[in-house]
Amino acid sequence: MPITKHNYLKILRQQYGPYITNNVFYYGKTLFKISKIKCDLSFLKSCKREKVLPTFVQFKVPSTHLSHQRAIQNCFREILINEIKVKKRQLTECYRIYNNLKSLLDSDLHKKISDEISIIINEIDKGKVTSVTERHITKLNKLRELKNFSEDIKHSSTTISPIKNYSKRVLTRDETLALENGLDFIFPSLKFDDETFIANIETLFVNLLGYCSEKTDYDELDLDERISYNLTPEQLCLATKLRKSCDTFRQHARKSISRYKKEIDPIVKTLKNLSKDKTIYITRPDKVRAVVILERSDYLTKLELILNEPKTFKQLDEDPTIQKEDKLQRKLLHLKNIGFLTDSEYKFTRPVGSQPGKAYGLPKIHKDGVPLRPIISACSTFNYKLSKLLANKLKHLRTSPTIVIDTFKFVKELQNLKLNTTNIKRVSFDIVSLFTRVPLARTIDLILDKMYGPIHTCSFSELKRTDWCSKCQHRYELKWLLDISTKDSHFIFNEKLYCQTEGVAMGSPLGPLFADIYINYLESKLKRRLDENGVLYWKRFVDDCFVLVNDNADINKLLDILNSFDVDIQFTVETEKNNSISFLDILITRTNFNVNETDLNTLPIELLHSFLRITKERLSIVSVEKYEQLLNLLRLQYPRNKLNNQNSSLLLPFLYPSPIALVSSSCILLTSIQKTDETSTNYQKHPNVDEHIILSEHATIVVQLLHRYLLAYRDSQPIDQINFGMTQLNYLQQEISSLIYKPNFTEVICYAFDNVISETSLEISPDYFTSLRKILKLNRVQDILLVFALHDSIHVKFQALARGHLLNCLREFFQTISNT
Repeated sequence: MPITKHNYLKILRQQYGPYITNNVFYYGKTLFKISKIKCDLSFLKSCKREKVLPTFVQFKVPSTHLSHQRAIQNCFREILINEIKVKKRQLTECYRIYNNLKSLLDSDLHKKISDEISIIINEIDKGKVTSVTERHITKLNKLRELKNFSEDIKHSSTTISPIKNYSKRVLTRDETLALENGLDFIFPSLKFDDETFIANIETLFVNLLGYCSEKTDYDELDLDERISYNLTPEQLCLATKLRKSCDTFRQHARKSISRYKKEIDPIVKTLKNLSKDKTIYITRPDKVRAVVILERSDYLTKLELILNEPKTFKQLDEDPTIQKEDKLQRKLLHLKNIGFLTDSEYKFTRPVGSQPGKAYGLPKIHKDGVPLRPIISACSTFNYKLSKLLANKLKHLRTSPTIVIDTFKFVKELQNLKLNTTNIKRVSFDIVSLFTRVPLARTIDLILDKMYGPIHTCSFSELKRTDWCSKCQHRYELKWLLDISTKDSHFIFNEKLYCQTEGVAMGSPLGPLFADIYINYLESKLKRRLDENGVLYWKRFVDDCFVLVNDNADINKLLDILNSFDVDIQFTVETEKNNSISFLDILITRTNFNVNETDLNTLPIELLHSFLRITKERLSIVSVEKYEQLLNLLRLQYPRNKLNNQNSSLLLPFLYPSPIALVSSSCILLTSIQKTDETSTNYQKHPNVDEHIILSEHATIVVQLLHRYLLAYRDSQPIDQINFGMTQLNYLQQEISSLIYKPNFTEVICYAFDNVISETSLEISPDYFTSLRKILKLNRVQDILLVFALHDSIHVKFQALARGHLLNCLREFFQTISNT
């Protein structure tokens, strides 16, 4: 039997025994390791030469340390240099082992056998080197792209200014550059704390060495007493190196501070000059991140117009902070004594040194006229901590399936909706001034009913409050706390005192809670009427509602239903424009079909081209209408003007065929319908092609894993119950998906299946492909491409099974298209 790379170890074990076989095995393993280390060294040296950093040398840095980028980058480079040194030491050690094993094999084996073994091992090593080299080239190209992208971002100029200037002042270039950083931008510190730095280094040194002196921190020392450290010469040498490193670090820190100071001082001076201009007001906008400059007179006029509304606010003559604080202190002490509050809750909520709230307005720059949203900063008010405690304890009452918690989950939910988008309308309802219009008394009653049930007769009886049942007592105390936390909140604006008489303050921790609880109640009462009038889908975030309704639904009637529930809670409506509508921070655009349901949006151009070619060749089972429906879907994603490069132009003949191409394609279709049993396969035309040309980067391991699946299937074990390690299974799932993207995919897959079928006379059942798709986690399009590749098998029965499954896959795919 000739010696090959598949049986050389088995033959050596039969002829020479296990000892020599093990030496040969470790000889090959050492050679592979040497080649791997050489490839790694070449990759690392290329990274060092091109000044790119591999991902393994980079570690996460907290945002507070991002100002030390120079030191961080130097640290990354030092790790890279040390890794190169480690690889060189490993290479030297591997060469020593390799030479020893080589001499043993030359003495134990016949020269002819030894040469054959060396040729086989070198051949295997060559394939592994090619695989590792390609992987390193891919990594290096990604690192180069990332570096170039970072440099482009660094040198590119900002096209969209974050500054919205509604004032009469014309900003200079320096003022614009200073404000473009944003209101949350923090300059690096311009002070170096020597005492803290020295203390931290000494603590580090002591923690490294342990106990090194006779004195402890808590011992009493005389002023002139010196502490002697018991250090060895090695420890003294380490201390000297650490001292030098610290001195160098301090010098670099002072230089950096000096450099930053020259850059920061002009910006700080510019910002101070801006703050001295009393004719403008600089703030942030509502709901987005930007810098807004308003005329101070316009800002004061707009906000005072809101605060002068008699139904919601009233002006006060004197500050009631001390009286309210004293009243709340006495009540909290009483509640602690009767056990309604714990000691920790009492300490947390007890107010000390309270101040009135501070009102300000956030401009709504996305609306005409730039109206203001009134906000009351309640951080230092007498009831702020009590409000935080109540909001935390009652937060479970605001949960509802209609509330949007996360934007990404909302978008995913929209994409998964099974609705015909051609027969629905999208509208957005907005609640006018929700926080200031929430009816406090009704909302508090809703909270109490959810906590303790309907009101009991105790509160209407002549019994003393101390004789009430525990539920009624707790209900009374919670109502008192909710009242004092929300009603009659006073604040200051423009040196005037105001009191909010209706609604909950925008800025109070209880504001979102009260708003959600009351609107949840409104939605539950109106749900039946809204559904009867065409509402299909309802989602809300605080005061913004996104709604899908039937195409024939009367929007004005829906608005009347919403506004009829409470005269204080009034809705406004906005309909979609140009098939788009805004909700929160996203723009929702209507398309005729949901691309995600077809799995086409994740395909590269080459793979999409192959899929269209396959579909066109199998039009005998797909109606022309459905195929045109698919093309219309793709034309929305790929307009003609975007198919301008060489790669994208592959789709041009399919999506935008010329009249001549249409005639010729029609002729081809008429003849291709009859060719149901003919196959054309690259693999069949070249059956003797070299395995190393067939197998791609990771295909060897993929083929081995597929062999295991097939052999287990041969042993009558269900394919979906094969006991695989999670690592191998995850690897196979990932590599099959990536292998589909490669040009030699058909050859690799056919080689994997045909080899086992020929060697084992394996019989495949029709449900095999369905189980394989589930295990490999393939989407519809990837499943079609996989089975189409297996359609080129050299086994006629396997071709027939693959052809049948391919037809079923196409039917399922176009059924999805027709249902969207």
